[in-house]
Amino acid sequence: SQKFITLFYGVLDSYRLTYTNAGHNAPMLVRAGGQTRRLDCGGVVLGVFPDWRYEEAQVDLTPGDRLLLFSDGISEAENRRGTQFGEERLFDLLVRHRGLDATRLRKKIMAEVAEFTAGTMQDDATLVVVAVDQL
Repeated sequence: SQKFITLFYGVLDSYRLTYTNAGHNAPMLVRAGGQTRRLDCGGVVLGVFPDWRYEEAQVDLTPGDRLLLFSDGISEAENRRGTQFGEERLFDLLVRHRGLDATRLRKKIMAEVAEFTAGTMQDDATLVVVAVDQL
């Protein structure tokens, strides 16, 4: 009772991502040209409404796309003044550094979060980067 979990579920098949989101931070997608999109289709957190029906969506990924999946430990990481890193700052980093490969982009974002928090993160920090380089 009074327990719940957030979840993002996706299946990537031939550059088409089929997904649903159950109350998790909506992943961020940036296209090679800088256009952005949130993958927010789905529904509420799991465990609250037993008969909830979740919506499913699809998105085609193309060369140059970068997809960022993250936990709230990233977006809610605070500096010494209590200011959160925030999703806007995270989206800005993703757009500015979209030319990096997945490993370098993940390292860049984690370094920025660590610098912002002066290494004093209070929560888990999960970050997955998917980079589409060619078809």
